[in-house]
Amino acid sequence: MFRSKNKVSKILMSTLFKRRQDELDAVVDRAILRLQLGLQVQVGHDVNAVKNDISAVKEGILLYKGLEEATSESLAEARSTRRQRKLDQIEIPEEHLTITDDLLGRGGFGEVFLADYNGRNAACKVVHVAHDQGALREIYELGQSVASSHSKTQREQNQRRAFLRELEAMIRLQSPHTVNVYGAVTCLPDRLILVMELLSGGDLRTLLSSCDQPFPEEQSRRIIGDVCSGMAFLHSKDTVHGDLKSANVLLDGAGRAKIGDFGTSRWAQHTNSTGLATYTTRSSRSTPMSLAWSAPEVLEAEGSTYESDVYSFGIVAWEVISKKMPWADKIRPRDVICAVLKGLRPVIPAGATVDIADVMKACWAEEPEARPKFGAIMEGLKLNGWKE
Repeated sequence: MFRSKNKVSKILMSTLFKRRQDELDAVVDRAILRLQLGLQVQVGHDVNAVKNDISAVKEGILLYKGLEEATSESLAEARSTRRQRKLDQIEIPEEHLTITDDLLGRGGFGEVFLADYNGRNAACKVVHVAHDQGALREIYELGQSVASSHSKTQREQNQRRAFLRELEAMIRLQSPHTVNVYGAVTCLPDRLILVMELLSGGDLRTLLSSCDQPFPEEQSRRIIGDVCSGMAFLHSKDTVHGDLKSANVLLDGAGRAKIGDFGTSRWAQHTNSTGLATYTTRSSRSTPMSLAWSAPEVLEAEGSTYESDVYSFGIVAWEVISKKMPWADKIRPRDVICAVLKGLRPVIPAGATVDIADVMKACWAEEPEARPKFGAIMEGLKLNGWKE
């Protein structure tokens, strides 16, 4: 197993590799030359030589493919080793952590509790690993038996993969405006624990629901600017959040906002046209809770993108100014979908300043390409008083 990228690079650039590559190139050149000469002579002349060279080309190609496959396997092993080393570095001994019964939040991916981590307050996201044995039933229809079962092992693996995706994302995406992670406990058989910084201000949705009066303009701009800065950072790291909403924005004791919940958006890595690795959400049906923040193209099952994040940001900005739940007048999820796909958008609050109102409208453009980038939005907010 290769221990580092440098060792892999040395193997790729080794004398043996170069020599075999040169030999392969020489074989191909000779075969092409002989084939060209063969067109100028009578049929049957030097046919055996041509056949031999073709065989040599085939052998060379097989040799090259073998080297290429071995190199790919080595790179995969190296990536796996680096990933495991990173995880080992942030593994927290269970005895360093005391989790209280104070529930801070609950979602489809686990429960968040108040905890003590080496003498400081922390928030612990606990994911309970599935332990039921699954079910096996036979359904007899038209004389045929159909067996269905759910593998306990597969469910556990899926849970662990989802947890590790979120953990890796939080490690990679640490900034002043994203929720920071201290580490994790992954050695327990029945649960996985993600240890994060505790943000005493709670989530933005709860704050908006509990306030009777509109926020002062300075506070509104600060929150909107912080969210914009956090999202600009994510996009600079080739990352699409995919589930931006007020419930996923947390506030510290000073009222500064941070982006959180990188697990809800099930991360999947792919390579874009520029060759950069991009982390984004897999296409999936939006949950009713997130429909109100979803862009038209997401509602049409096209998957989340940088542009759909911008649309969601516009909805969050609208929440900060209006203090209302988006589309609260729509009872059924299909009513929200129909309204958005028809081009309807939330009514701009009367108290919105001109620049913030313009940002909302721009973020809600029907065509994704027409929406602004977070960098451009930030520049406008800075000109109007927002500070890091």
